[in-house]
Amino acid sequence: MEEAYQAYGSKDKCEHLLREQENGICILKSKNNVYVLQHSKLQRKYLIDKGVKEEIIKEINPPIICKNISNAKLNQDLKEFLFLNKNSIILCSNVARIDYFKNIDLLISSSLKLLQEGVPIKVVITGGTKLDFKKRQDLRNLIPTQLRTKFLIIEKLHQDELHLLFNIIKSRSIFVCTSRYETLGITPLEAGVSGVCTIVPKLDSVEVSRYFPDKYKYEYNVISLTNKIYNLYRSEAYSKKQTDRYLSKQISDKLFKKSFINSWEYISTMTTMKDIDRYNYIESVTY
Repeated sequence: MEEAYQAYGSKDKCEHLLREQENGICILKSKNNVYVLQHSKLQRKYLIDKGVKEEIIKEINPPIICKNISNAKLNQDLKEFLFLNKNSIILCSNVARIDYFKNIDLLISSSLKLLQEGVPIKVVITGGTKLDFKKRQDLRNLIPTQLRTKFLIIEKLHQDELHLLFNIIKSRSIFVCTSRYETLGITPLEAGVSGVCTIVPKLDSVEVSRYFPDKYKYEYNVISLTNKIYNLYRSEAYSKKQTDRYLSKQISDKLFKKSFINSWEYISTMTTMKDIDRYNYIESVTY
């Protein structure tokens, strides 16, 4: 629990979220006409383990869509960083929060090893809000002073900015997911679908890993991550847009709409049947 307290900022906030979650599960278990639209198998397993009936949980495809952004603008610091040393491979990570679960320290440790081995990389880390300046500074402090020009650590990007970044860097970058736990992992999927070579931890607790072949997974330690990036660099596989072709067979706007409509039809049918049963019961009691 200490890690959870740290991740969410305080013990009080964490316990408040836990109480709200437990209240929500009680509602799901006590109501008749309540259904869950589920993106993640981790979500499904958690709810079933908590006693929620499996038949009220309907799986739908994640609504991950690749956007071609033309009207967004990048942060000036980011723009300048991207166009310096254009021959360098860009290692990229974007997180909503900088915390224990996202474990950005792992990317920094691996990047430092790659730089020591002479691999031409530069690292873009975007995460947290303006209020998280100290957390970003703590990450910078992990980097030796003479290597800090190889890293850009700024606040998180809005979705349009993020998609524009992916479109710009997709032939010369690797998106690195370093999470210890992800209920889904929307940003790594968006990166992969956009054509950015994307690698993920080989962890059951990281849902996004089930969408990727082993070629794009690493064991959850610095050495494995470093070797994975190095091998992609040596083979130039990062520039071949393979992850988007693989992901497009599993994730698309069409698949999302189809799964959503099928789930909605099921829910509508079941709700109607329950209403009829309830009406017949009332009628039989009345007469």
